[in-house]
Amino acid sequence: GPPSPEAAQELWVGFWSALARGDLREAQELTHSSMRSGLSEFVGAEGQALARASLRCSISMEPPVVSAGQARYGTRCFDDSGTVESKGGTMGLTREGDVWRVLCFGC
Repeated sequence: GPPSPEAAQELWVGFWSALARGDLREAQELTHSSMRSGLSEFVGAEGQALARASLRCSISMEPPVVSAGQARYGTRCFDDSGTVESKGGTMGLTREGDVWRVLCFGC
């Protein structure tokens, strides 16, 4: 089955932390091969700022919506006090071989 919300949270943090540090290679390792070439737009100050903002969000602990080999997890974002500020978007994961990888955001 799909990863647990906790495992999806690890992918979320790993992906956005890598981009916040400017480590494109590490982010690509967590990303589905069909999405890797698009990650270059996250390089630089703007991409790092987006990554840091995304780290203020987390995966909802509700079970994912699963269809056609993909799992979609809701997110929620927090303000400086730790209060839920908004329901965020979604993160989609899909299998690539034996590994679940990031496929899309807002999908």
